[in-house]
Amino acid sequence: MMVLVGLSALYGFQSQSSEGIGKVSSLQSADLKTVSVIEDNKESISFVDSNGNVTYASDKHFATVVKSKDDSGNSITEVYLDEKGEPALQPDGHYALKRTYNDKGQNVETTYLDAQLNPCRNTWNYATIRRTFNADGKKERETFYDENGKRTRHLSDEYGRFFEYDNETGQTSITYLGIDDKPTRKKIGYAKVLRSYWENGKIKTDLYYDVDGQPIKLSLGQYGIYREYDDFGREKLITYLDASGQPMMTSQGYATVKYMYSNGVATELYYDQVGKPVQLSRGQYGTKKIGNQAVYLNEKGEEQFELGNYLRNHPWWLIVIAFAAIALSTILNKKGNIFLGIAGILFLIYVTILFRASEGKGANLEPLWSYKQFFTNDALRIEILNNIWLFIPLGCILFNILRNPKALIILMLISVCIEACQLIFGVGLCELDDVLSNGIGSVVGYSVGYIINSIRK
Repeated sequence: MMVLVGLSALYGFQSQSSEGIGKVSSLQSADLKTVSVIEDNKESISFVDSNGNVTYASDKHFATVVKSKDDSGNSITEVYLDEKGEPALQPDGHYALKRTYNDKGQNVETTYLDAQLNPCRNTWNYATIRRTFNADGKKERETFYDENGKRTRHLSDEYGRFFEYDNETGQTSITYLGIDDKPTRKKIGYAKVLRSYWENGKIKTDLYYDVDGQPIKLSLGQYGIYREYDDFGREKLITYLDASGQPMMTSQGYATVKYMYSNGVATELYYDQVGKPVQLSRGQYGTKKIGNQAVYLNEKGEEQFELGNYLRNHPWWLIVIAFAAIALSTILNKKGNIFLGIAGILFLIYVTILFRASEGKGANLEPLWSYKQFFTNDALRIEILNNIWLFIPLGCILFNILRNPKALIILMLISVCIEACQLIFGVGLCELDDVLSNGIGSVVGYSVGYIINSIRK
């Protein structure tokens, strides 16, 4: 039982306690009042409940922010604290910010700080972003630096960004730059985006181009995106565009996604290019997102069951399945383990390839990129642990079949084949980190089989 509790904590299943950093809280900033205390050039802003107690706001990820300001009122530093006055971790992986301004009051440099107020890399892989501005006062260039002041690559692959503006159309052109300051493709596939805006400043359309300025097709087959928003600034509609700027069907099977929000629950509904509801690959016409869970909906808007999606929403079942498979493997003979191994491989193919919708071809061969965010990114942590757990039973089963370390080579080949299939069929990102996680699971499972066999002897 204690093992399951510990694993649940790693998976991110937390109680609804209002204590501790990184907690889950039902109270958001809209539910709380703010109290501001100003002393000299320092302002402390706290969220308080109806009893006047300083309270953590889950949507802001802090209870108090302490701002130091210059003589012009610009915020020089911002330090985020929980209700106990301890450093509060922010979603980007920092605890504080430091800003520098030019003589025009423009923010020319922002540095992310750790709990000791030292420069630290955020989840986007840079510690400092520096900006320049054109004669009209608009942002012209952004460049990324690490904690030692050296240029570094943004997580999406660029080292900097260059901005151009069309005053007649109101459009902005953003070009992504490599280490040589020449246009470079982001991981998502484009080197330049032409962006238009609604009157409230929200993005209206994005059109994508390659390094030569030619329209480029991205992973879902789209050349651009059109967006609409509700009165609260939330996206209520996204339509994917072809090279001519017209609605088009994506590889996912829809052209438009409409969003509805109710009591913190977001619902997605799918339509074709003429506005007709469409059914996607898993039989769903819509998806209801409750926290980190996604529930599939049928044509009537009712919930429908799908095993692969259920396992993704309830990853602790993988722990139960792993323990059950290991227990069964230890009592079966070699022939029984062969059948169990075949069933395990088929289950593995189902959850990693067959149940996943097409997402476009893509690969990330940067080693350990996800492990660097293990403690700061819940989604990546769950993905890493799932990839480990999936191979633990197979490691134990193959030990009981072969009783030879060569079983680990077979498991690694299976992992590589899965990643290759995901790349070829566009049903997931081909990642070196996934092979590493599968390898860890294989070694753990093989070791468990060896230990159990030794104890039985």
